[in-house]
Amino acid sequence: MELFMTPDFSSAVYRRSRRAYVLQCMFEYLIALLVADAFLAKLLSALEIDDATVGIISSFITLAFTVQILSVLLCRRRMNSKRVSTILNCVGHLLFIFLYLTPFLPFRGTGIKLIVMVIILASYAMRYLVATIVFRWANSFVDPNERADFSAKKEIISLLCGMAFTASVGYIFGRFEDAGKMETGFLVIAILVLVLNVANFICFLCIGKEEVPEDREVCGMREVLRETLGNKNFRSVIYMTVLWEMGRYFTVGFVGIYKTKDLAISLFVIQIVNICGDAARAILSRPFGKLSDKTSFAHGIEIALGIAAAAFLCLMFTSPSTWFLIIPYTVLYAVCLAGIGANSFNISYSYVRSDCIAEAMAIKNCIGGLCGFGASLLSSRVLAYIQGNGNRFLGIEIRGQQVLAACSLVFIVAAFLVTHFVIGKQKALKQ
Repeated sequence: MELFMTPDFSSAVYRRSRRAYVLQCMFEYLIALLVADAFLAKLLSALEIDDATVGIISSFITLAFTVQILSVLLCRRRMNSKRVSTILNCVGHLLFIFLYLTPFLPFRGTGIKLIVMVIILASYAMRYLVATIVFRWANSFVDPNERADFSAKKEIISLLCGMAFTASVGYIFGRFEDAGKMETGFLVIAILVLVLNVANFICFLCIGKEEVPEDREVCGMREVLRETLGNKNFRSVIYMTVLWEMGRYFTVGFVGIYKTKDLAISLFVIQIVNICGDAARAILSRPFGKLSDKTSFAHGIEIALGIAAAAFLCLMFTSPSTWFLIIPYTVLYAVCLAGIGANSFNISYSYVRSDCIAEAMAIKNCIGGLCGFGASLLSSRVLAYIQGNGNRFLGIEIRGQQVLAACSLVFIVAAFLVTHFVIGKQKALKQ
């Protein structure tokens, strides 16, 4: 109890826990790379799933955010955060192994679509059910005055490892694809997911157990609602989150298939371009963190949203004849995530009491996730309409993803305005 009340952030347990948390995030990130963007697009194309459905499935991560509302109930129970988080997180990642085994099934069509959807939804649901609990538990070993800087360091390590990892896997998969052995390539990815998840599990075991005093107060439901939906300042954060999630998921779920099919870029080249983006993100992650610690999390998000707007502007003009614009889009979008990633989590501390923080993040992510998935459903209809018209919209020859990017730009600009003129003027809590 003494340790909880007056934590010694320089102790061996705290240092070991921080190192383990950094590595856990890295292994989780590497798994995430294997089930996103071009890798996922290749898998879904091999399963003969149409472009519009590919985009919806790629956006399932936003729908899975809705289960975070259930974490509000988990947070209210006295439980072993370490045990619950470890089990659900690791089992969720194990499901991705079965995702890459689906090409070996003897059927296609509606049946394979349903299996893929169930696997992805179940995996993300299990992970995001405990996401805020993991964040609260693992960050309890981090000095509150250094959260943004620590998050930046953590992200840099993940990004640097991700660069080498995706380039290697992309090259190996490309060799199998060129040899006509794509299914073997999927099997290799399934094995990699298994190995990474074992490492992820070991890291969870190395993080210290959360110290919870017997008299720890739990926010009542009325308090939770008052601190979140009844809190004018936090509602502004929710509005910004909704606009951001709708903006990016209106388009990003369809970019992977756009790269591989319309732009006809090889998986290896795509990974090289992604490495450029990750390198830029790694270089700027720590400066973003230091800037947010010096100014505010809102200021960091504001800058990141401006960069995101520039990214989608580039994507608007990316077509088969101007395919090279996918490079600045990828780099700018990666850089914007350096500013939005950690700040979107940490900004909750600015307007909500720390004892209600897990519930606040769950509510914010749930609402943002629902709106983001709704945006992807709408954009899939827009994409299907444009492709059905022979890639013409309002009489203009244009690719569907270019129109989606224009819509995303509108949402991103709106999120920027809310952040600058509303959130940026609010007074943050000191805790």
